[in-house]
Amino acid sequence: MAWFYLILGGFFEMGWTVGLKLSQSMQPRWLYIAMAVLSMSLSLFLLYLAQRTIAIGTSYAVSYTHLRAHETLRHL
Repeated sequence: MAWFYLILGGFFEMGWTVGLKLSQSMQPRWLYIAMAVLSMSLSLFLLYLAQRTIAIGTSYAVSYTHLRAHETLRHL
């Protein structure tokens, strides 16, 4: 279950970068900022749940960095 939390948290990690990017160019701005804040919160909570089983260094390096880098580059 920890790996599921980690992958799901990685998708929310991508959500906050996309939310901040959209808040620069689209209206209503507050909606995308709220999306970014919610995504950040869910991402950190799911990372917390995953790191109770998986080592924090492994979980952050493998899933979060990998997923976030690919999705962020895709949206630039």
